Amino acid sequence: MTDVNEIFNKTVDALAAADRAQKAMTSKIASQQEELNALRSIKGCSGGFKELVAKMASAGVVDELQAVYLKDNVTDNNVNEFLVKLANVVNPRQTPASPYEMSQIPVAEEPPKPDKYLDECNKRLHKLYNQ
Repeated sequence: MTDVNEIFNKTVDALAAADRAQKAMTSKIASQQEELNALRSIKGCSGGFKELVAKMASAGVVDELQAVYLKDNVTDNNVNEFLVKLANVVNPRQTPASPYEMSQIPVAEEPPKPDKYLDECNKRLHKLYNQ
């Protein structure tokens, strides 16, 4: 008789575990359905795209004519396609050379010759500031 009770207890435990798993799966599916509904309700992806194109055009990264085309023809349904088009028309501007760049300055091969006037000026400056 103990074997039948043991089998019965294990069967009940297995059914309880299956019920817990089924409830967890059901709640997960319900939460994913809510997420899908929330994502489907979002409209206005094209608005964000238009703002992005406007900012890039004002920075000079996108040509004004391309920006007008992209902003006028984008819809919520084709935003992905227009993101690819935007990536293809992006043309970064060349940055001007830094005033601190020293690549064009020739390297002196020999040390400069001492200048007695410059040395006298340096001595006078030291006297003034190191009193």
